[in-house]
Amino acid sequence: MIGLYVHLPFCLRKCPYCAFYSVSGAESLFPAYVERVIQESRLFSPRPVDTIYFGGGTPTVLPPTLLKDLLATLLERFPCNGEITVEANPATVSPASLQILRRAGFNRISIGVQSLKNEELQFLERLHSAEDAAQTILDASNAGFENISADLMFGLPGQTPEDVAFSADQLCNLPVSHISAYSLSIEDGTPFAVRSPELPEEEAEREMYYSLRRSLEGHGFLQYEISNFARPGFEAMHNTNYWLCGEYIGLGAGAHGYTDGVRYENTCDLKAYISSTDAVANKTVLTDADRYEERYMLGLRLRKGIRYDGNSNVPRLIRAGLLEKHGENIRLTERGMDIANYVITELII
Repeated sequence: MIGLYVHLPFCLRKCPYCAFYSVSGAESLFPAYVERVIQESRLFSPRPVDTIYFGGGTPTVLPPTLLKDLLATLLERFPCNGEITVEANPATVSPASLQILRRAGFNRISIGVQSLKNEELQFLERLHSAEDAAQTILDASNAGFENISADLMFGLPGQTPEDVAFSADQLCNLPVSHISAYSLSIEDGTPFAVRSPELPEEEAEREMYYSLRRSLEGHGFLQYEISNFARPGFEAMHNTNYWLCGEYIGLGAGAHGYTDGVRYENTCDLKAYISSTDAVANKTVLTDADRYEERYMLGLRLRKGIRYDGNSNVPRLIRAGLLEKHGENIRLTERGMDIANYVITELII
């Protein structure tokens, strides 16, 4: 399996918690950037791909016709009969633009909802209201999107398990098929790192996670990865390819890729990317040891786990209640998921 990732690093306004490479106020560079992405795509041999993902930033800051043209050009080189996703924020789409995107060939949309409580959205400095988010989901459904994903955040200052369950319940009553749930973390280089908001204690944050999971499972969403839940058959194929250590081509400033045993990262400088002939800033040729570690670091995020290969640390972690056998696989227990980083470290030391 191979995916194609396109990074569109543009936002209306940078969120205070976001550490992904993105810029605002660069509308004049949209056409040149899209042309540069097309040029970069020609460095790769034409081949069919299994998934395509337009991420960011906020891809839908770009005019929908520009996104349509970019997708059409990429599909000529990388035909795809599978999942084609575009990320969107409620403040950057309309019923008309969603219809253009659906007709262009995008068959999955990932909407940055984050919360359906307005006070939480205000703390996160989102540009939409809870009502806007709900309407966007309905508009996407009306435009023909049958695979709609939404992001939720928990672990916010002052948030309670009941608050998290409220957003999850409201979201599940809308036509969504997939939900990604992330705990707020303070990343270096972000405005929140300067302000240092007081986050909930670890135990309180875990209670929010459990409340969220109970709510989602009660609505028929199955957990298939530590942070991801889906109705049966709507698991995110593009991201699953990452967790299975599959290959993917990365295009755009700040994009990452993995092909032919090499991981690479493009420059995180918009103007440098546009003017460059070689956008790659870093390359790493993976050794057998690197691939072994990544198999555990990525694969164990999946609820189905990974095939047991005789790792001598596994029996001890099973006795500790952190891993369990599941057929020929090993997987994290519920307790193990809470301390996944520790478990994975113990497996690769």
